[in-house]
Amino acid sequence: LLLLYRVDSQLRGLRTRVENATRTLRIREQQLTDLVQRRSELETNIRMLQATSGNLEGEASDLESRVEKLRVELNAATTDKQYKAILGELTLLKEQRDNIDEQNLVEMERIEVLKQEMTDLEAKIEERTGIRDLAKAEAKQRQEDVAERMQELEEERATAAESIPARAME
Repeated sequence: LLLLYRVDSQLRGLRTRVENATRTLRIREQQLTDLVQRRSELETNIRMLQATSGNLEGEASDLESRVEKLRVELNAATTDKQYKAILGELTLLKEQRDNIDEQNLVEMERIEVLKQEMTDLEAKIEERTGIRDLAKAEAKQRQEDVAERMQELEEERATAAESIPARAME
């Protein structure tokens, strides 16, 4: 019975070593997966902000063409009332264009911040990939190291268990 206990203890110890290495590998893989998911979210946010910025640039361009059209109309204005109306609309359009330009600058700054985050995240992903690969190699090495000894202990355990009466095994 004592021999069975000792063999079983050794076997549990070896299994624990392998399980710990496997658990560490799973944790490292989860950390890497989380970083990759964060990168995907950042890429999506960057694309959305770039689309918003492109839309704002399009709106600014449309307003600019409208301003140019109004300038031509302003030069062709024949009455003071018509001149003042066109001038008022020009002022309003310039204010709108300025607001759009400010919004666009804010969006572009946000894009730059996210791109910097992306660069930092890429470095972390590369680092975590190396750590994960190390954990994978360590888990494989531990399995290989103890596989033969575990097989021997399993056989020893079975032999020791056979020599013990059933009542004592219970």
